[in-house]
Amino acid sequence: MLINTTKSILFNEDEKLFHARNPFAFDGVNDVLVTGSVTVTLGGYLRDIGFKKEGQIEIIQGVDMKIPSKLYLSYKFELGIRIKASGYARLIRE
Repeated sequence: MLINTTKSILFNEDEKLFHARNPFAFDGVNDVLVTGSVTVTLGGYLRDIGFKKEGQIEIIQGVDMKIPSKLYLSYKFELGIRIKASGYARLIRE
């Protein structure tokens, strides 16, 4: 059985800006591009641990790969309230 595993590495420059890496060394890929599902999960985690009660967080990933992407989280500290993710990424191939 083959299990794919990635690890998220995060560094917060301040409470509004995170730098992210998502290495997938098992398959020889140095970094995986940003995804909205991971971003929303991170937002839920940060909200639940009280890192930042509400507002917007910017996440930058892919700079080292020369494929920079930015995602933005916005949320309020209320149970049941949705976490919104938006942003941009560069098209690699169609």
